[in-house]
Amino acid sequence: MAKRFTDTRLYQKSWFRKLTPPQKCLWHWTLSQCDNAGVLDLDFELASFQIGAEVGLADLIPLEGKLELLKGGKYFITEFVNFQYGQLNDKCNPHKPVYASLKKYGLLKRVVEGYSKGIYTPEDKDKDKVKDKVKDKDKVNLDFDSAYKEYPKKMGRQKGIDKAKKEIKTKEEFILLVQAIRNYKKYMLNEDPKYFKHFSTFMGEWRDWTEEKEAPLSSPKIDKAKILRVLASGNTKVSEAKGPYSLSDEECDFLIDNGGLIAIGSMNEFNFNALFNKK
Repeated sequence: MAKRFTDTRLYQKSWFRKLTPPQKCLWHWTLSQCDNAGVLDLDFELASFQIGAEVGLADLIPLEGKLELLKGGKYFITEFVNFQYGQLNDKCNPHKPVYASLKKYGLLKRVVEGYSKGIYTPEDKDKDKVKDKVKDKDKVNLDFDSAYKEYPKKMGRQKGIDKAKKEIKTKEEFILLVQAIRNYKKYMLNEDPKYFKHFSTFMGEWRDWTEEKEAPLSSPKIDKAKILRVLASGNTKVSEAKGPYSLSDEECDFLIDNGGLIAIGSMNEFNFNALFNKK
């Protein structure tokens, strides 16, 4: 069983007291899951499951400076080596795995020789290059792919991310987006997944979800008569029928989720009617 030192004064430190309970658990989780040099893959899905509370990219913002994103996508606990080992010695057997990991991730010079920290370890001391890396630091928390991973329905990814990039420019807005996604997931918790909005649709109204809403009593209404009129029109694309037949976003998503107009139009009466049995 691996053992590590723990900071007995951690709960007296201001930065830690300000964390939410899930964020505190996330910090402890990173300390137990990292390798001997403080490097780890930050799997939010696994962390959420093992912690027992949902955590995501936005929960790293209060830990900025303590957790850094490395070039390969892994994270580095910046003070881990210093706290656990003090002065490293390459002749000491317990320290050898630490040296190996630091070297593998390009952190050896920084940790052993005390180079200044940045989002990625600067192998080159050129000041301009270091400044560029520091400028890029704020971009770490605007990882829209990670926000999409939190979204419950995996459709409309690229259009949704494109909308997000155009509208969301700050960490504060990114945090709001993640919170909006969580509120929407909670709101739709008891609904059939096929009635969830596509991510691209959600991004057109995400600000409406920055505050919690009371969960619906029933699934979004899909007008069967309207769907029949669209099928009878001869349209083959949902996008072309949306405006002329006043299809709602939910109805468009419903049609796409079930194969589109051509697939639905070819169904027999029994299968067609089964689509509208929501529960």
